[in-house]
Amino acid sequence: MNKNLLIIKSTLLILFLFIPNLNNLHAQDLINQLNQNSQVVLDNLEAIPGNEGLAGCYAGLHNNAYILAGGTAFPDKKPWEDGEKYFSNAILVFEKNNEGKFKLIDTSQLPTGIGEGASVSVPGGVLCIGGLTPEGLSASIFLLSWENGQTEKKDFP
Repeated sequence: MNKNLLIIKSTLLILFLFIPNLNNLHAQDLINQLNQNSQVVLDNLEAIPGNEGLAGCYAGLHNNAYILAGGTAFPDKKPWEDGEKYFSNAILVFEKNNEGKFKLIDTSQLPTGIGEGASVSVPGGVLCIGGLTPEGLSASIFLLSWENGQTEKKDFP
């Protein structure tokens, strides 16, 4: 009898601990819900559509300037809501002020929208490698630099 009671108690314990309360779980109500806390780091960037920023940007530091280029976004709808992917061609250059805030000091454009590649800061600038454009994969390699108060772009073969 003690053995049967022990089995029943163990089974009940497992049921209560490891099986979720199915009455409270409504997956269909939870799908596509997104809780997001946005923090404004950069204000008034007309070069970037929408209010959620860009993903997959090329980014790096050269001559004390932060260079941000390209990137992708879904400004109107999320991907799972059939949103259209936007490819940025913006080049944005920032300096950090004494208060630790970023100030936009220059804007220019890449020849086409591109993002989701790789970037690395090297002594000559920010080396941007590959990526994705609206036409598909890109094998382009280019160097962005901040020289004498302006952005320079050098293409590599």
